[in-house]
Amino acid sequence: MPSREIPPPRTVPSPEASPTPLFRAATPRRGHGGGLPLIGRTLLIVAPAVLAAAALRPRSGSGSRSR
Repeated sequence: MPSREIPPPRTVPSPEASPTPLFRAATPRRGHGGGLPLIGRTLLIVAPAVLAAAALRPRSGSGSRSR
């Protein structure tokens, strides 16, 4: 069998040799510009819809007539 040459061990670069990339957000953050937060917008849409559904709901004059 022919003798093989043993490759030298691989050197691991020191932490100082490989600089760590700085963290950046994937998308740039835009300022809200004084807009409503998500919960405020949701309540602004949902609350009038719930009140309208309650106001338009048929009322039963006597309990037995509705069925």
